[in-house]
Amino acid sequence: MSSKDIGFVGHGGRSIHERVAEYSEGEFSSLPSLELNSQQANECIGLGYGFFSPLEGFLNRNDTELVCNEMSLSDGTLWSIPINLNASYETLKTKGIREGEDIVLTYEKRPLALLSLEEMFDFDLEWMARKVYGTGDQKHPGVRRTLMQKGKFLSGKVELINEPRFRPPYDRFWLTPRQHFELYKMKGWQHIVAHQTRNVPHTGHEWLMKYCWFAANEDLPVDEPRTGVLVSAVIGEKRTGDYIDEAIVLGQAELGNAGYFNPNVFA
Repeated sequence: MSSKDIGFVGHGGRSIHERVAEYSEGEFSSLPSLELNSQQANECIGLGYGFFSPLEGFLNRNDTELVCNEMSLSDGTLWSIPINLNASYETLKTKGIREGEDIVLTYEKRPLALLSLEEMFDFDLEWMARKVYGTGDQKHPGVRRTLMQKGKFLSGKVELINEPRFRPPYDRFWLTPRQHFELYKMKGWQHIVAHQTRNVPHTGHEWLMKYCWFAANEDLPVDEPRTGVLVSAVIGEKRTGDYIDEAIVLGQAELGNAGYFNPNVFA
């Protein structure tokens, strides 16, 4: 599998790698395939582009147990939530999927990634949910998502074989880790105020971001700002009463469009 060092250091103090390659679809016609749901597809994309650095693929049994028990990978890196891929027993049998093979992972019937399958294993999902989230209450979205996983977990390295496609307006807000770091470098940022939210902006958000920006930039020249504000909008799975995705991303972007922040310090 291809692996490209993007030239930046990530979580755990190790270089971030992209695992993205271009193939013709005919190259995979002889390989078994596994259709992913949206959550699994997003995690494949995260693994391929290095969002989950230093992970190179879906966790094996040993690392899964360590993350649940000790919030740590086998190499000692802090990690709090296991990244696993599951498939039903029926699917594994029907597809003839076996350890040691390459598997094509598809999303919406389109090849997305290649999995080098190293291990398949069963796991106690109720135990996992309680260890990771501290509760077994299915009202918790993480618990509910964990308990919905059926069959076996599949572990192995992942390589993207098709770049993901996003519909407007999300396409213009999509940046890989490499693109993020290139943006920081272009803007000359030395410090970053990171604001993650699943809401539209409100007065509390505005005050918090500006206060943190001034605090982080206090020893630096204001006329040449070296501190940036990065907004990470959380979209996708919803609870009753949550804002729709479009309102979240477009509302946060409007802070920059309306001049609340200088364009050089907002992204």
